[in-house]
Amino acid sequence: MAKFNLLCLLIFFTLTISGQNRDSGIRQKEIGPKIKAYLDKNYGQNLKTRFYEEKNGDLKTIEADFEFENRKYTLSFSDQGDFLKEEVDLKFDGLPDSVQVNINNYLSGKYPRFKIVNSQEVNPNTEGSVYKIEVRHSGDYYEVYFDRNGNFTKYDELIFQPINTQF
Repeated sequence: MAKFNLLCLLIFFTLTISGQNRDSGIRQKEIGPKIKAYLDKNYGQNLKTRFYEEKNGDLKTIEADFEFENRKYTLSFSDQGDFLKEEVDLKFDGLPDSVQVNINNYLSGKYPRFKIVNSQEVNPNTEGSVYKIEVRHSGDYYEVYFDRNGNFTKYDELIFQPINTQF
């Protein structure tokens, strides 16, 4: 029984510590009027939104996650509250057939035995919109970007850093 209690305590502390190393949540009253005004104007005032701060090197952004018209959205804002980008979750099999074929052909050649983890459209309804496909391959994760025709544009490797614990 003592081993079980120790294991539970270890899991609790690990989760507590890992939460401190991840993107930190922000209360709605801390986001500032510029972001709130943007959301109210474009998506309505009754959104159930989760805000968090994301850090990538020296770059800090404020992210807003919510559902609107049965779709999941992530909006990115600068730390001054300026709108940066919109990402909308979509089902990969909902893409046009020719786009799916182009994306699958590229991914099969680059990442044999890949698995699509998530699909999003970045900045839909704009001229520069792209598809972001999150892929798992051999234990690694990648965000692979494609234009509206399914042609490869770029990729980012997702790096998951180990959590330092005191045990």
